[in-house]
Amino acid sequence: MTVPSPVYLWGLLPFALLGVGLLAHKTLAAHWPALGHWLRRRSWPLTLRLTHVFLLVSFIVLMLSGVAIYLPALHAVLLPWLQRIYALHVWLGSAFLIALMTALLSSPRLLRRVRLVDWALVSAGGLFLGVSGYVLWFDASFPVRWNAVAFGWHGWVAYGLMGWLTIHALLRTVSFQRTDHPLNWRIDFTRRRFITLGASMVAASFGFLGLVGGRRRMDGAPGSGDGIDSSDAAAQWAFPERYSYTGAFPSIEPVGYRLAIEGLVAQPATLRLDEIRRLTLTRERKTFHCVTGWSVPDVPWDGVTTDNLLAQARLLPNARYLVFYSADGVYVDCLSLEQARADGVLLAYGIAGTPLSTRGGFPLRLVVPAMYGYKSVKWVNRIVATRHPVAGTWERQGYPANAYLGSVHTGF
Repeated sequence: MTVPSPVYLWGLLPFALLGVGLLAHKTLAAHWPALGHWLRRRSWPLTLRLTHVFLLVSFIVLMLSGVAIYLPALHAVLLPWLQRIYALHVWLGSAFLIALMTALLSSPRLLRRVRLVDWALVSAGGLFLGVSGYVLWFDASFPVRWNAVAFGWHGWVAYGLMGWLTIHALLRTVSFQRTDHPLNWRIDFTRRRFITLGASMVAASFGFLGLVGGRRRMDGAPGSGDGIDSSDAAAQWAFPERYSYTGAFPSIEPVGYRLAIEGLVAQPATLRLDEIRRLTLTRERKTFHCVTGWSVPDVPWDGVTTDNLLAQARLLPNARYLVFYSADGVYVDCLSLEQARADGVLLAYGIAGTPLSTRGGFPLRLVVPAMYGYKSVKWVNRIVATRHPVAGTWERQGYPANAYLGSVHTGF
């Protein structure tokens, strides 16, 4: 018998609480007055009251899963479940949005006199989270700059909404009922008004992503704190996040760096960084896609093609795959020769004429634009030609080896 992952148990939590509330709402209300205050809305039917509780609990689970996806410090601990956490976040987020919209649309009479601040913040925040989440989920269907903006604002709006819900819960617990402030006025609620304003908010959300995304030039390898002068041309490409599988970022001196090319080659080679830089320079302007949802458009990578590099060792005819090893001593990934020779694939050592930063993979990193970022090994210090594929670090955790854009999402 397979034991369910704890992630699935977290996903069932809102539904379990919904069932408990349905069966024991009177007992719960008697023992916990604050909870009873939420449940004892005499003008609301029981289903709407329980939906209210479901929305609050599911939002908390969404915040926790979102933080788990976003923070690299948690990745090592949650590594076996990261893909499932992502799936939980996507599907529970969809359920949250559907429940919110259904509750508001199905009860115009009950919600006819809602407080302006409650309606505005919850509706606007919920709809924007839905729109930005949709853009992140179906990232290949939208302009890359929309995706980059959606990634940042999705988190900030979620934090803001969480703060408001906390304040809202505290005020309801102490029965704060101030009505003389303009923000606390009640407004007439009708289904037509909600649909009209809701559609306007959705349109405004897409418009915001398009406007800000069109004006914002997102980054590349040097980022803030990477020791690169912000006046440099490459400073306009700053990755939203810098990930390291081990949690550390290897510091490699250029003079001591060596790249080993081994395996099924006629002449194993060891190249210094200056020797690599003397090879034919190839410049590719390609978009970088992270599997966690963000993208960096039009990064001007500087480097060498795999064929140019491997010519120094001469591949044998029976070589079928290339295995790339990181100087962190742990990370590894594999590409077929066809994938390694695809358009845009480079062993990059710079961006826009500027060397990579330490966090960005200095002195040499793999760049595979058609695939998610976990295939683009950083701090490459060894390439091994093999006849058979080798499971990469993330592939051993369930991620697809052929990580073409869209492959991870469609696997859920």
